[in-house]
Amino acid sequence: MTSFTEDMMSRGFAASSRVLALTSVRATGEIARSLNISVESECTHIRRLRLADENPMAIEDVYLPREVLALEDFKLAESLYSQLDRAGHELHRAEQEIQAITLDDEQSRLLGVDPGTAALSVTRVSSSRRGQLIEYARTIYRADRYTFQLAVTRESEK
Repeated sequence: MTSFTEDMMSRGFAASSRVLALTSVRATGEIARSLNISVESECTHIRRLRLADENPMAIEDVYLPREVLALEDFKLAESLYSQLDRAGHELHRAEQEIQAITLDDEQSRLLGVDPGTAALSVTRVSSSRRGQLIEYARTIYRADRYTFQLAVTRESEK
């Protein structure tokens, strides 16, 4: 399980981000279900344009329950995962869902491509070693610049 920065560095890119939004929001149904919190619970929402060698690579929307990281505690200049680690919420496990999408006008503008361009949408729910649900993230990657690399191990039969 790697952060965007670690992923880009492993591919030979310099990773950076542009914060597009940093707000306190109420959890919608999907976010609440995924994080096992009540609908309307307060969450910190971080929307970032993720860059590789200063070129747009992805749009990332992260939602964290307020108890995990309050809006006023988020430090723009510091890695989100470093902040979570320091707060005692080290991410240990994630479930991801990957699907093909086409970009709308706003997504296309942010990523510097034509509307309707194919992209990869990754929804990720991350938890701590204790099993606490920490992060709901949806990241939209440029399909022309990003490939997923997965290592899969077959479990032995019992």
